[in-house]
Amino acid sequence: MSIRIRVYVIAALFSLQAPVSLAWNLEYRRRILRNEC
Repeated sequence: MSIRIRVYVIAALFSLQAPVSLAWNLEYRRRILRNEC
């Protein structure tokens, strides 16, 4: 049971981290473009 719980927790963290990292990268690129202009 504990192994399954760990797998579910890791999968949940990855699924949450992916969209957050993508949004952060897009925001970071926007700021760089604004500073260049």
